[in-house]
Amino acid sequence: METVGSGGVQLEGPAKLVDDINAKIKTQMTNEVRWRYAGGASETSGINSETSDSNDKEIVSTTSLMVDIEIPSWCSFIPTERVETVGSGVLQTVLNTMVPRFLKHLNQDYAAWASGDSSRKPVEN
Repeated sequence: METVGSGGVQLEGPAKLVDDINAKIKTQMTNEVRWRYAGGASETSGINSETSDSNDKEIVSTTSLMVDIEIPSWCSFIPTERVETVGSGVLQTVLNTMVPRFLKHLNQDYAAWASGDSSRKPVEN
């Protein structure tokens, strides 16, 4: 199993506003990538009773994203639950885009490596 992580996010934009926001947001993201036999076999046992004669493997990814935000006092009129709901929706949308794209690029990179391509050039979108 391999873990890819991000220690933080920094917004960019008009200096004073963005600096204030960046000071109030802390993020932590991990993406654990592992393989398993296709059809759901355990990556530790390698045995899948449904397709035990198959050697096909697949990549599985588990992503965790934690965000800690301090709501500025000038936003105190917005209920905390509303901020959490909107924030969770935005972050889920970001993850729904990022993770499949990451796995697609990882698959393309692996296929190139497995075919003997040693150039290891970055994958284009």
